[in-house]
Amino acid sequence: MKLALWVAHRHRPFSIVEDDELIDIFMDLNNKVEVPSHFTMSRDVKEIFDLSRVKVAAILKVCAKAVCLYLV
Repeated sequence: MKLALWVAHRHRPFSIVEDDELIDIFMDLNNKVEVPSHFTMSRDVKEIFDLSRVKVAAILKVCAKAVCLYLV
C-alpha cells in the first residue's frame, strides 16, 4: 500500500516498481521482498482511489448536514 501511495503522490509512472536499481535497493533492505508489477501497482492505486472517494463523499455528506443544521 505504501508503495502505491508513493507512486501516486509523487506522480511516478507505475513502471518505476520494475526499475532494476530500485529492486536492487529493496533487495538490499530485505532479500525476501516481493516487488509488485506495474499492473499490480496500477490496480492498487485505482482501488485506493475508489475507497478514498467513498470515504470522502461520506465525510462531505456529514459536513453538509451539519452546515444545514447550523444555518437553520
